Amino acid sequence: MKIRDFLFLYLFVFISATSELTFQNNDNYHDYCVKSGGVILNNTMGFGTRGGYVDGFSYDFCEIVKDGNLGMIGLETIGSTLPSLAATYIKNINIDRTKPILGPYYQPAVNLCYSLGGSCLNYYHDGGFYDERGFSGICYFGDGSNIATWTLYYIGIGMRDDIKSLIRADDLSINIPVIQ
Repeated sequence: MKIRDFLFLYLFVFISATSELTFQNNDNYHDYCVKSGGVILNNTMGFGTRGGYVDGFSYDFCEIVKDGNLGMIGLETIGSTLPSLAATYIKNINIDRTKPILGPYYQPAVNLCYSLGGSCLNYYHDGGFYDERGFSGICYFGDGSNIATWTLYYIGIGMRDDIKSLIRADDLSINIPVIQ
């Protein structure tokens, strides 16, 4: 084996090992959710179409219940150490609960999502994530991070600091929008 071939093989092994350490897999996210007192939910995306109702992809969420208040957050959003939009908003949002959150929707939680630049599928299209209990409004941000709309709202008004404290990722260096 030539030195060049050996160096190439060594570099390949090093890059492979490093990337394995850098990017966490879903098992780590699952473990973190459960160790944090949560349970794994696998919700399916459902869509209403002209031809009838169809199922789409499934996605894992971490559900954390405190004092009867259900909190649901994307598994990667809560478990990852990589910064994300949802993690940054969760850690920094502060809403005055005495003022309404303005927006085009009747639910303040969805207006909050909209105000932060997120989107909720079930408010734009006939469908959303569901399980045997029904549909959940999930706020998706441009980087793919996500959290249930009402969970984000409750964090913002200070009712779910337990979830806020579980976010492992550092903040992104962005300005937090003013919520009106």
